Amino acid sequence: MAEYTEYKNEGIWQHFLREKQGQSAKCKLCKTVLKTVGGSTKGLHEHLKRMHDLSVLKRQKNNEESDDPPAAAKRKGPTPGAMMKYMLDKSENSLQATIARMTARDGLPFRPFVTSPDLRKCLMALGFSHLPTSAESVKRMVMEHGGQVRSAVVTDMARKKAKGQRFSLTLDEWTSGRNRRYMNINIHEEGGNFWSLGLARVHGSMPADTCVAILQMKLAEFGLSLTDDIVCICTDGASVMVKVGKLIAAEQHLCYAHGVQLAVLDVLYRRRSQVCASATATASASSAAKEDVSATATEEADNSDADDNDDDEQEQLMEIVTENYDVVMELSPEYRTVVNKVRKIVKLFRRSPTKNDATLQPYVKQEFGKELSLTLDCPTRWNSLVAMLSRFKQLRGPVQKALIDLGVGHQCDITDGDYAVISDMLCCLEPLQLAVTALCRRDTNLLSAEAALKFCMLQLQKQSSELAKTLAQVLGARIQERRGLYSAVLQYLHSNTAKQTATDIFTIPNNDVIRKFVRGLVTRLEQKKSSAATASTSSAQGEPSESEASSEPTEPEPNIQQQLELAMRQSVETSAETTSSDSQQNAAKKIDAAIKAEMAVFLSSGKRGRWLEQAYRYLLSIPPTSVEAERAFSGAGVLCTKLRSRLDDKTLDTLCFLRSYYRKE
Repeated sequence: MAEYTEYKNEGIWQHFLREKQGQSAKCKLCKTVLKTVGGSTKGLHEHLKRMHDLSVLKRQKNNEESDDPPAAAKRKGPTPGAMMKYMLDKSENSLQATIARMTARDGLPFRPFVTSPDLRKCLMALGFSHLPTSAESVKRMVMEHGGQVRSAVVTDMARKKAKGQRFSLTLDEWTSGRNRRYMNINIHEEGGNFWSLGLARVHGSMPADTCVAILQMKLAEFGLSLTDDIVCICTDGASVMVKVGKLIAAEQHLCYAHGVQLAVLDVLYRRRSQVCASATATASASSAAKEDVSATATEEADNSDADDNDDDEQEQLMEIVTENYDVVMELSPEYRTVVNKVRKIVKLFRRSPTKNDATLQPYVKQEFGKELSLTLDCPTRWNSLVAMLSRFKQLRGPVQKALIDLGVGHQCDITDGDYAVISDMLCCLEPLQLAVTALCRRDTNLLSAEAALKFCMLQLQKQSSELAKTLAQVLGARIQERRGLYSAVLQYLHSNTAKQTATDIFTIPNNDVIRKFVRGLVTRLEQKKSSAATASTSSAQGEPSESEASSEPTEPEPNIQQQLELAMRQSVETSAETTSSDSQQNAAKKIDAAIKAEMAVFLSSGKRGRWLEQAYRYLLSIPPTSVEAERAFSGAGVLCTKLRSRLDDKTLDTLCFLRSYYRKE
């Protein structure tokens, strides 16, 4: 036998060492010894391709010969072999995880993974050889990975529950472009961490009892109970959501961000006729508003002037808001007049590219060195009013020069007094905008949220304008009607000196009210353990179930001795039940006495005991706003577009769940 075996392709030996026997070769990269029976190099080529993703073949795909081998694409790990394809790959670098991230987080549809050659080449460059060949296969891979991630989230929640943690949730409803209604649910814990549970489909109308049923069903999928595991729910102030809070045992918190929104609407977007002090006035204003809306719609059909149409729409949106809420102070109409003037000038330049490019922008470039456009506000978004007024004040000089050149300066005259009013409005609205931004941060809890609101109100009270005083008063009333007892108890538990800094809005109740609330909270959230123990005891000593009773044959009538034994056994069971109820009452009394003693120690030393610390940790999980649900709807709008509106409910639920999971990660 020859000392070395001759091979047709000598280029392969740059990666292998030949053995003297000629029947094996050793890889230089991984030191693996491979058999080369009969001089065949097929096993060597397959080893390089599978383990190192290298190809030294001279034969190309188009059957054209080339002297130089193609560039080798390296990957970090070995390609899965024949046995590994039957194993579940839970790695974040797997093909399922990669496609799931690109579809959920980046918003890519399913079909481009099949039809786009560039996208498939990118996936093959990552080392994925078995790519899906249909959109249904891509969807199936995403759904399977979504189930794996969901199982990991359920395990994480169960682990935290075992450690004694409890959660709060935010929820809201949303209507998709396909005219389907969904409800989003997010679970929050102490520290700002949260999980999105996806979207739950709502069929037809959603009264309060239906909302509670959907909520319980969605929580059950993740192993949570609305009674035993949820501290508080955070919703907006809609009537159906308020009723949901009354039907459940958990606490309910109304969103502070919506309260600030309503306060600004009460001051800046209400007419005098809607500021009513009684239910009768509210009803009359509501009927008048409906008549005005219908009259406005008729006028708009006959009117072709775009400016008049927009003004009518603005008035219509102002008149639709008719709530039974009293505004103590009435705002001067000069603010509304100035805002209308600003809107008219902004529309003049935004609706005419010629006037904007040829008249306004040359003056803007001359003063600022770059183009700056005027912005128009949205009637239902007060923060857009801040952006419009701020940009208009910044471009005061160029706008005045452009109006003079256009010859409409006398029609759109903005005086120095009007600019003073604009400055007052900006000074009042900017603290509110900063406060809302702080409220909507994910790491904000009730303590920091109320500190931001208190700071905002102090800034408004320091100002001397009529608008600032009105906003401070109305904002205080809106926050006071949304602030619950849990917020006051959390302020008390956070610092034993909270009563010294209490105000008319952020009040602190007396010790008896706090003790009663803490006792009810810890009893409700800890009753799961005691109820489970009671259920196991009753199942061990109790009667058989209905299925067992139905399967058993009918027994004959017991005799006198059996009746006597039955009566004696029932007497013992009754006494045992009485003892159990007495023990529960004694346990409740012990908890109440322990809380009372801990409160005395807390007032003297500032140290929280077991029950006070537990209640404090529970209340820290309550989010101050329901903005997280709004963020989920923004993501759902990215996934469910007009061109991609036929996603089924389960697929949209999984994509929204994965999108929130990966964006949070």
